[in-house]
Amino acid sequence: MDFFDSPLLLSFVSAWAVLFVWLLVKQRGSKKCPRCKKTIRLKATKCPHCGFEFPDQRIPWSKPFYEP
Repeated sequence: MDFFDSPLLLSFVSAWAVLFVWLLVKQRGSKKCPRCKKTIRLKATKCPHCGFEFPDQRIPWSKPFYEP
């Protein structure tokens, strides 16, 4: 029996691959609170853990991009 044909090794490698993909997906839709350092949703405006309010991320446009 070859070492790389082992079902135990295959399950170990598969578990690490699933964990790696899960961490990438989790980080893509989240951000860290600057006050408590907890991970929260990307669209959150207020941290549910410490109450930190994020500044408004929208850009207020007072003029159009171009003049007609």
